[in-house]
Amino acid sequence: LLAQAEQTIDAYFARAANRMELTLQGVADATAKRTGKTLESALVAVDLSATLPPAAQLAAMAGDTLIMGAPSAEWWSRQAKDTAFRFAAAVRQGLAVGETTEQIAARVAGRRGFPGIIDITRAHARSLVHASVQEVANEARRETFKANSNVVSGIMQLSTLDSNTTDICIAYDRAEFDRDGEPINGTTLPYESGCPRHWGCRSVEVPITRTFKELGVDVPEPRGGARASTDGPVPITTTFAEFLATQTKEEQDEQLGAGRAQLWRDGTITLTQ
Repeated sequence: LLAQAEQTIDAYFARAANRMELTLQGVADATAKRTGKTLESALVAVDLSATLPPAAQLAAMAGDTLIMGAPSAEWWSRQAKDTAFRFAAAVRQGLAVGETTEQIAARVAGRRGFPGIIDITRAHARSLVHASVQEVANEARRETFKANSNVVSGIMQLSTLDSNTTDICIAYDRAEFDRDGEPINGTTLPYESGCPRHWGCRSVEVPITRTFKELGVDVPEPRGGARASTDGPVPITTTFAEFLATQTKEEQDEQLGAGRAQLWRDGTITLTQ
């Protein structure tokens, strides 16, 4: 029975991996096109036509891009093995203590208040899908920025302005780097692998475009836009520190931990530290 279950699980996750690769190909292509249009709209005064990475390169991203250090297919294979292991352990444990078939099935399918093997697998799959989409989307953005190096001088990380943002992304919010990943404009943190920086990361990288003056165009510079926050749109220049300052003391304590929040309010440490 366990051997048959393992075969079924392996076949299912192999199909999932193949379907995910096709999805990621679409993500890479759509993200590159959207990024190109964003560049064109930002520099409309210079009548720019954005250059997109070659189609073959975008298609290859689905299989070549590392998701948290490993290819997507390897992660799906690992999930298959983990699911088969947890299934076998649940069945053996149920048999060892004399449970009924219904009780063993509950270990696998879960019951109210107690997650089963299927619930754990579903949660892990959701995390993997999210990380894969974020990684490939950010890689497509980076390659589009490289293809338009005549107008893109660097990149900036924008982290989500809400209470669910992790410490590392709070620290990296509005961090700027040149096209080679070197910190610029006061940023002290290393670029490392860029976004996503952790499982479940929602941060994105946006281009730092050259000014109209740098491009040789004598027109007024465009005004800044807006970015999303838990309290609604805020100016694009808003830092996480400025956003956090608008929250209550209780919300700040929950976000940073009471001790660190007080050190931050006292001006003893910065959010980057």
